[in-house]
Amino acid sequence: MSREKISTDGLQSKYRITFPVNVVEETIVAAAREKAKTVKMPGFRPGKVSLPIVRSRYKDEITSNAIDFLVSNTCNQIIKENNIKELALRPSYVFDNENNKFEEGKDVSVIVTIDEVPTFELKPYDFEITKIIPNVTDDAIEEASKNIMANNPAYTAIKEDRPVQLDDRVHYVAEYSHKGVSDSSKNIDSFILVNDSNKEDSFVKELLGKKVNDGFEFEIPNNKKVLYRVTIKEIQVKDTSITPEQYATTHGFKSLDEFKGAIKNQIENNINSQAYLYHKSQIIEALVKEYNFELPKSVVEQEQRAILRQIMNERNKSQANGEQLDTKTDSELIEEYNDTINKRVLLGYVFSKIAKQEKIEATEDELNNVLLNEINARPELSNRIVEFYRNNPSAINYKRAEITEQKVVNFLISKVKTKEELKTEKEVNELIKALLEEEDNNGAVNENNTDNVEVK
Repeated sequence: MSREKISTDGLQSKYRITFPVNVVEETIVAAAREKAKTVKMPGFRPGKVSLPIVRSRYKDEITSNAIDFLVSNTCNQIIKENNIKELALRPSYVFDNENNKFEEGKDVSVIVTIDEVPTFELKPYDFEITKIIPNVTDDAIEEASKNIMANNPAYTAIKEDRPVQLDDRVHYVAEYSHKGVSDSSKNIDSFILVNDSNKEDSFVKELLGKKVNDGFEFEIPNNKKVLYRVTIKEIQVKDTSITPEQYATTHGFKSLDEFKGAIKNQIENNINSQAYLYHKSQIIEALVKEYNFELPKSVVEQEQRAILRQIMNERNKSQANGEQLDTKTDSELIEEYNDTINKRVLLGYVFSKIAKQEKIEATEDELNNVLLNEINARPELSNRIVEFYRNNPSAINYKRAEITEQKVVNFLISKVKTKEELKTEKEVNELIKALLEEEDNNGAVNENNTDNVEVK
């Protein structure tokens, strides 16, 4: 085996490594023997398939494993000899021939790329940001209270003998049976609001025109074996005479003050949630000004490819909607987003080093809570979501990195100098809207893009 360094560009080095044909053949045979241990094939006992058959059947896989093994061992020697502390990415290689392919029966020559992690010292957290403090006024609480009562009105049972109409809230029970056999454990006792959005639903159509104690049989669409015997128990209408005090107590609050206290807490939470984005943007701006170091080319290129994939996904969606497509080339797009890409990579290393120095990490409980919230938001896809994360460790690592980043930002907010400003929810929303518009105008892309982890 021979190797030579052919180039150095900042943190990236390239080596030409050549493996003699006899070494390659020995490694391929060893990889074939390893593969044969797990191969199952009709006519052979498990693990007893002959080596020539295994080599023939799994030729590409075995060859790839053998070359990977040779390159990996040599890279480990290079890393050790050059005292490389940390790699930015796993070393990559291409075959050093016109076709970039393995050529059987010949020496194998590859070009290996090794990128090191940049070295830099963390600076004191002595910059200043404007910190938003929630300003929840009595008028804001009063307005929110009215909106809650309007959007989630109280209902009262009607006294007159009339049928179900639009905007009624209907209390019904449904007795379950399957192939004529009842099962009380699957009975339903529930409410449904009848309105314009669901009036064409087959179940709602059955309700309309029925009175209290009227009943009907309802078959589940596409499952004629299941039958529900439905009985209307009560018809309710909006109670427009209810007072705020009555509304509060009928919705589980001890008093109107407790109800308004809950509203205040919710508004404060909304403000703090939005304010986090504003605080983060200031911290990012300050860190970008503080740090300037060389970035690993392979990591930057990887980020470029990720952004191009995101843009391509957005183009496909636009095309599907009949919208006019952006005709910029990949090179033009990379140039447009170059500053964003470099900033994102730089910040990744800064956040990572702060997390390491301050011993900040995402706990398993925090990770589980994030995944549970995702499942709760889309319960109909719960099994697919679980399966997706089980089969995609990189997606789990992405979520873990998101949590760690948020904790680092919160840590910095607690450490840097702050100038406090009282702001209402409306003022914060306007501030964030302007901030997002500015990012769009500067060519920013969605840093929390989920297209690469979409569950379909």
